[in-house]
Amino acid sequence: MSTGSGGGFQDPPAEVLAEAAAAFGLLATPARLHIVWALAQGESDVTGLAERVGGTLPSVSQHLTKLKLAGLVRSRREGRRQVYLVDDPDVVTVVRLMVGQLAARAGHPSPPPSACVNSVPESSPAAGPGHVTIGTPASVAPFPGTVPTPLQTLRSLDSGPRGLLEAEAEIRLARTGENVLPARRPVPRTRRFLRSLRDPFTSVLLCLGLVSALVAAWGTACVILALVAVSCLLRSAEEHRADRSTAALRELVATTATVVRRASDDSPSREREVPVGDLVPGDVIRLRPGDLVPADVQLLRADGLTVHQSALTGESAPVAKRAMDVADPALSGAGPFAQPQWCFQGSSVTSGSGTAVIVATGGETRFAAAHDGRAGQRDASAFDRSVRGISWTLIRFMLLTPPLVLMANAALRGRGLETLPFAVAVAVGLTPEMLPVIVTTALARGAARLARTGGVIVKRLPALHDLGAVDVLCLDKTGTLTEDRPVVAAATDGRDRPDPDVLRWAAVNALWTLQLAELPAADALDEAVLDAVGTDGPPAAGSVDPDAYEGVAVLPFDPVRRVATAVVRRPGRLGMHTLVTKGAVEAVLDRCAMDGDERDRLLALAGRKAASGLRLLAVARADRASRAGAYTPRTSGA
Repeated sequence: MSTGSGGGFQDPPAEVLAEAAAAFGLLATPARLHIVWALAQGESDVTGLAERVGGTLPSVSQHLTKLKLAGLVRSRREGRRQVYLVDDPDVVTVVRLMVGQLAARAGHPSPPPSACVNSVPESSPAAGPGHVTIGTPASVAPFPGTVPTPLQTLRSLDSGPRGLLEAEAEIRLARTGENVLPARRPVPRTRRFLRSLRDPFTSVLLCLGLVSALVAAWGTACVILALVAVSCLLRSAEEHRADRSTAALRELVATTATVVRRASDDSPSREREVPVGDLVPGDVIRLRPGDLVPADVQLLRADGLTVHQSALTGESAPVAKRAMDVADPALSGAGPFAQPQWCFQGSSVTSGSGTAVIVATGGETRFAAAHDGRAGQRDASAFDRSVRGISWTLIRFMLLTPPLVLMANAALRGRGLETLPFAVAVAVGLTPEMLPVIVTTALARGAARLARTGGVIVKRLPALHDLGAVDVLCLDKTGTLTEDRPVVAAATDGRDRPDPDVLRWAAVNALWTLQLAELPAADALDEAVLDAVGTDGPPAAGSVDPDAYEGVAVLPFDPVRRVATAVVRRPGRLGMHTLVTKGAVEAVLDRCAMDGDERDRLLALAGRKAASGLRLLAVARADRASRAGAYTPRTSGA
């Protein structure tokens, strides 16, 4: 975008500049906003800016220094003259639109904005993908209906590519709180024990114990109360042990992230490891293979970045991510997980690297929202309903039997309250006092066995009965809920006939891609291919032997190209290299010489297989004369 000249532009009124500056955190004063506004229309030196904005030379120079450090203004030398300019189209667009809308709202003539890619509404929305979480009280999130570019996000969060100042990060941490998921407070043992008394069957036994004590049947009362105490102690102790095990597992998760921060405005940025809980909106972080995404972030740069989002979406396949320097209107209506510039807390980096700015932390993240949605009131299970039904049946018998016994003794033998202990004894005899102890002991033993043999932590003992009562279990996203890894189902040629050589050529590609890549990253599909070749047995005579080839060069998988290429040669075969390309069907076919009809036929075949729930990899190879120069996507055609 050309900044043009300032001849046709009118400076906005002072009150409009003041309101706009209050809404745009990086331009904290009307003077700075006025300077950027003027430079957005054309370059100027300090003297010209001072005359235009009505400031002194020292004050304008100081403002220009701040704006240069923030990356909003650039300077260049013209002989002995220092010229300042704003050539970032996003800065030009944001400033002109903001001032223009505020001027129109105030009833002043609006300066004509230049061509822009985003509109800036008057109100700022709630936080979430598609717009930017507010980073400071003075900033605003002005991009709700569009996909913000990295520059727009940094401006809204009052941050920059060099990261936050350490002092500013501490202020934001005090305001936003630690970057941790909202967790329930730990339940004290006494409260857990008292909560066990709410069990319906335990309540029945307590009532019987109290009635026995009232009629001076102390032996019966002591036995019943002892059984109640044993049952409650077993249940509360087992649940407390499960909570401790869960807390210990949380401690095993990596709790640091690589953040870019500065000690002062003049000091250079540096990377350092900080606890995940100390991250704040506006922090710039680095993402590398194996890292857990510590918060909701927008990518500033990405190099072959793929992430696992199975914890959020249920999809087991990695998703390619990339930074977007220009807003794409086609993505404005897409879901947040389908937008390539967002990475969310709860996902993990599988390959590549990236730099991102944090837009939401703690309870404001998508992962926290899903966590809160599951933390509602638990419905009664079949086990709870059955115990409750038995308890109410016993309560009815308890309420009915003693009066009948009293009336029968009064009518037949002329006795009244003297038979009350006998009536209570009848009610006690109807109640299986040992049942709560037996049930709790059985569930506790089952929980201990699951923890010992299966590595399963049972947080609620009645959940064991719920699992055992399942007749039919229906699951979605089986790739995630079972093993979370793909398995090769078949290897076929272009005519859909079984061909083991297709699998072996894919193994050649996978083997040398892993061995020759500068930053080898384990890929689930490559591992599946190599595992399948390992279980396929030795190749038959005349078939491809992956071990018979030597690697020459590789072009690793790239989310943009969607293919990986390995250049190999066979010892003794001089002057020839073999290019083996593996990747998405459409991307591989684009690199093959074939007519349109053949391409359509292969795409239709791939579509039929994909419709049956299979994921497809296409493999192609070509023999080329060996070359001395480096292989690149352009020179190799891959």
